[in-house]
Amino acid sequence: MEYNILDLKKLINNKGLASEDNFKSASLTMSGSSIPNDKIPLNKEFYFNGIPFYITETEKGDNIELEGQIIELNEVISSNYLYILGLSVYGDYFEDITFLLHNEIIKKEKLSFNDYLTEEPFFTNNLVFQSQFTYNNISNNFKNKLNKPIIWCDKITFKKNIKYNKIELGDNPCMHIFAMTSVKEN
Repeated sequence: MEYNILDLKKLINNKGLASEDNFKSASLTMSGSSIPNDKIPLNKEFYFNGIPFYITETEKGDNIELEGQIIELNEVISSNYLYILGLSVYGDYFEDITFLLHNEIIKKEKLSFNDYLTEEPFFTNNLVFQSQFTYNNISNNFKNKLNKPIIWCDKITFKKNIKYNKIELGDNPCMHIFAMTSVKEN
């Protein structure tokens, strides 16, 4: 297998992960919730089910809130699968994700994430990280222990290997992407 961790740094536009020191600046939801980052590796490679991922933390945040962004890759990627770490807030959602090669649409698929607080998943996402509480930046009780937030992994499988150099995301601000890895079978 050949793995290609996609660089999302330029498109990060939301801070959804926080520590006790900086939870006031995080806001995954409109109500000021965020996920504790103490067990989540930031700015370093880690593995989930044998797949490498990288969650980038910058001054702008740590994830992409979907607003129709285009991920421009430095090279043409050949891929059989795309693994995406992310979540939805306020419900279980799916959205189009479009793969392009030199501005020509190659393939459209559905990206789907379960709600980050769900106890019964709707989609077949795999649980990657789960915390025992959420932070809340607008409450005096800043740790909500009733919530057990989850970051999920969605897998897009292509029927045959495809080549692309751009990925166009859908427009749904309730969906958040933390990391993406392309996989090519040898």
